[in-house]
Amino acid sequence: MKKFIRKYERWLEKHLGEHISVGPLTIYGFNAMHVAIDLWIKPWRCYICFHPTVYHMRWWPWYFYISPNATPWAATFAIGPGVWERDKKRARRRRRLLKCLKRGSR
Repeated sequence: MKKFIRKYERWLEKHLGEHISVGPLTIYGFNAMHVAIDLWIKPWRCYICFHPTVYHMRWWPWYFYISPNATPWAATFAIGPGVWERDKKRARRRRRLLKCLKRGSR
């Protein structure tokens, strides 16, 4: 069974290891991103990112976040078991800061 899994993982990396970009949508394959979907939203100037639960060497849990640079540590919103707790706390702090800035600009 382990040999089959290793062959499967090597096949995934070889054939689905790159990324595909179509306009603002980018789908990452089996590489460091472990399958990810990033969508650039121009009016908001941010990325909406989703990583589904997938098995690649081990189980990688799902997560979803909204970020200006497509990274979880810069997210303004982050949920899911795959997001580190410190990134979730940073996202909450940024949302509060943005709310304060919006109130102050009125």
